[in-house]
Amino acid sequence: MQSQTQAYQVKNYIDQEYLKEYLNELEIWYYIGKHQISRVLVHQRKNQIVGMSIIDTGEKNIFDLSMSGIKELIAYFPYPASSNEKQHVVFIHDNYTIVPEALYVAEKKEQLYEMVLPMEKFHGVYAIQSGSQIILYALNDMFVQSIKHIFPGINLHHHTTFLIQSYTQMIDKNKKDRLYVNLHANFLEIFYYNKQQFVFHNHFPFESDTDIIYFLLSVSETLEIPSDKLEVIISGQFSNQSPLIGLMKKYIPQVFFMPRPDVYQYPVSFRELQDHQYFLQLTGPLCE
Repeated sequence: MQSQTQAYQVKNYIDQEYLKEYLNELEIWYYIGKHQISRVLVHQRKNQIVGMSIIDTGEKNIFDLSMSGIKELIAYFPYPASSNEKQHVVFIHDNYTIVPEALYVAEKKEQLYEMVLPMEKFHGVYAIQSGSQIILYALNDMFVQSIKHIFPGINLHHHTTFLIQSYTQMIDKNKKDRLYVNLHANFLEIFYYNKQQFVFHNHFPFESDTDIIYFLLSVSETLEIPSDKLEVIISGQFSNQSPLIGLMKKYIPQVFFMPRPDVYQYPVSFRELQDHQYFLQLTGPLCE
């Protein structure tokens, strides 16, 4: 179901009856990207995804919003947040790098970040641990402080943490020539595991489908995966009928779509979505 509200497109996939009955027992997950914010409502005890709402902001960069602008945006969600204290915010963006824990020094996190990526003005560097890795990401300090003010005591996360953990849980130990790929609007992330051991990750900006093919083949060559054995498991908001998929199958022997986590039950309206779509928005609850 879709509705247009001023400059924002709002999409809702919600079990209305379940929501009314269990509103105050739900975990609330906000996923904030540059041009999209989504809210996922979860009843963990009953293994139920109660609903998901998605707001696209067009050209407006959410990370540049003032505190009042963030509040106004959140008010577009169809139901008020519950009184449950279990609330999370997950930042989705490509201003991040991953550092092995053995090489990480907290006092030098800015220098470690700037060894890989340029630091933007008014941005701070934040660190989150994921297994034996440290994810360093940069965001506008004022935006982060606004989020903390709006959601006192909120748990802050970076999306890559949950992708790493989710792939580790769902991986097929018998597959060693497989790349896990998550596509965003303008960048892709590639993950590689040896059995369940996280081995490689990188992310790349892209402008065209051919860019995506180039990066996938380049990474597989770097990892010395035989071209005739390469498998790709892909997720993102694209359709499985996208021209990209046809192009991928010309160069990659086996292309699969990431299945939806089967530990949860979903609203009937999720039938409008393909299983690999919005996989990222389900990884937080899956890993908690």
